[in-house]
Amino acid sequence: MSHIGVYTAQNIFINFKIAGIGDRIAAFLIDLLILTAYAMFISFVLSTTESFGIGSVLYLPILFYHPLFEYLMNGQSPGKKQMKIRVLKEEGEPVTISSILLRWVLSPIDFMMSGGIAISSIILTKQGQRLGDLAGGTIVVKEKKLENYDKAFIRHQVEEGYEPVFPAVKVRLEQKDIDLIQDVLRVRLEHTLNAPAEKIRAVMEKKLEINSDRSTVNFLHTLVKDFNYYQSQEEAYNIV
Repeated sequence: MSHIGVYTAQNIFINFKIAGIGDRIAAFLIDLLILTAYAMFISFVLSTTESFGIGSVLYLPILFYHPLFEYLMNGQSPGKKQMKIRVLKEEGEPVTISSILLRWVLSPIDFMMSGGIAISSIILTKQGQRLGDLAGGTIVVKEKKLENYDKAFIRHQVEEGYEPVFPAVKVRLEQKDIDLIQDVLRVRLEHTLNAPAEKIRAVMEKKLEINSDRSTVNFLHTLVKDFNYYQSQEEAYNIV
């Protein structure tokens, strides 16, 4: 399985695994099974009515299944979610509606010859792209399962009696900043890459107007815990 390294809009380097053709075929078959089951259900429903209009409306979800789910599920369909793969922009950013529609419009060509065109394109292109991916500027990547990371780290639970370290976090950081820190720390844990963490540290120190002597990892962890502390205090205040 090949890899692709990209710099995000925040100038953070992330290394992705390109989804294998087996995973993509399996995801397609799962989606096909869901669509077949739905079509059978609709056929049964329509057997009890003679309304052409109702039939047309009920079949629309089949036509728009893939673009609808990929938009609502941020680059995934039920099949892709089951196989833990996701559509992203080539730059590593979340897939856009225009890219989703381009992939969908070209899917009839991709799946000509029993999917032979799509399979050939995936095999021959460096980033495993079918024609729809090439047109939409997208890649399909494998999501990595990080059970230990999720349980021990990602939530950053604030223990009872915790005292925040950096008061400026309360007014200067937003959820998007914390999400970015989480992503950078995840990348560091997965790939042992320190450079992105150092970059985001510099950004956060400038934003908070501080210069901490803590280690980079400890500093970033502390920012997240401080943010969660202030969020929990705000939620408690709102409840009262």
